[in-house]
Amino acid sequence: MYHILKEKIIDQEFSLDNVFDIIVDIKKYKDFVPFCSEVVLIKDNLLLDGNFTADLSLEVMGIKYTYQSHTKIEKTNNQITICTTGQPRGILKYLKSYWVITQNSDKTIIIEYQVDIDLDIKIPLLPIEKLLNVAANKIVESFEKRLYEINK
Repeated sequence: MYHILKEKIIDQEFSLDNVFDIIVDIKKYKDFVPFCSEVVLIKDNLLLDGNFTADLSLEVMGIKYTYQSHTKIEKTNNQITICTTGQPRGILKYLKSYWVITQNSDKTIIIEYQVDIDLDIKIPLLPIEKLLNVAANKIVESFEKRLYEINK
């Protein structure tokens, strides 16, 4: 099992609603999230209870992997918490990710991204850990870039 934690402080003033809109717009992930090549929304109860389920296809080194993502979103006045559990398929044994987005009193945003992942493949530890760290950095950067693009 691998555990990765990334934190990003965005010093520009954005509303928490802008960040929330980007995160819940899962249909657009294939347009800006690294490695995401396809999204099929299975169940959308976002407005009802903050849940949705989708098949996410990732393409890594020319190989496509699909996993089913069950996502629960909770939003308060100054924080969004997103918990995703991936249904194993192919190389995944387990995937759970958390996003905690907090807006400070000065309107800056702190993004914490944490992922726990267990793979069903046998590759030496160091290369996988490096690859997962690079992927996590790219994911956080892509959400930040999208935030700036949408708020131009």
